[in-house]
Amino acid sequence: MKAIIKIHSIALASVSLVLFLILVSSTASASITETRITTNTADQTHPSVWSNYIVWQDARNGGSDIYLQNMATKVQTRITKGVNAENPYVSGNRIVWDDNRNGNSDIYMYEISTKKTTRITLNTADQTDPAVYGNYIVWTDTRNGRNDIYLQNLANKVQTRITSGIDAFEPAIYGNKIVYLTGPEQIMMYDITTKKTIQVGGGIPDSLSIYGNRILYNDEFTGQYTVLLDFTTGKGITLPFSYVSNPSMYSNKIVYDSSINGNSDIYMVQI
Repeated sequence: MKAIIKIHSIALASVSLVLFLILVSSTASASITETRITTNTADQTHPSVWSNYIVWQDARNGGSDIYLQNMATKVQTRITKGVNAENPYVSGNRIVWDDNRNGNSDIYMYEISTKKTTRITLNTADQTDPAVYGNYIVWTDTRNGRNDIYLQNLANKVQTRITSGIDAFEPAIYGNKIVYLTGPEQIMMYDITTKKTIQVGGGIPDSLSIYGNRILYNDEFTGQYTVLLDFTTGKGITLPFSYVSNPSMYSNKIVYDSSINGNSDIYMVQI
């Protein structure tokens, strides 16, 4: 299969954080095997992957539930029931999501090994789009009248407001790095250790995922491509498959949802 690879070089001005994109086209051979994960006739969307676990948002029971599949055993487990759960994210032994069982949207966490569910947020505003890594959970929070990114350390229950004065949303986390979106054109990264924030990308990005030093996102500015960006070098490649919905990454695995078979199903590729 022939694929078009686009190389993106990103330079950031230290003061104005102006983003420059240089697109260089080349061709390369690429072979990718796509695996269909779900076959239910209802919609399955917003997947997340970690090691042998894939989670997603599932409509098979009416409303919206969170489902988990162990790729090693192919066993699927229904995690939620009757709470309109959305936006799941899995890392290690933990799954997080948001649901409105209390009227507003709150963040909940499920531990796979113990099957225990814990309510994380108690604020009466909406908390949505959570992500988890180790003892850290991040989410989008409206308690201050706009969209902010909040971080909670599960070890000491301390919550930290990461952003202020801008609309920020769709956080993802790996290690001590949090990435999130601001406005229509910027990918920002916050270092938990140093508490410093820098811009690492742009181009009307959507659907952020981070693993190691790579950020996966959809770039609608250049014509709806799915891009893998190395934020240490500022270079990225357009992946050799078409734009996909809600991509999420673990190591060389990418999961996403597609309606190619009528309803939305979950698919996985290894790159």
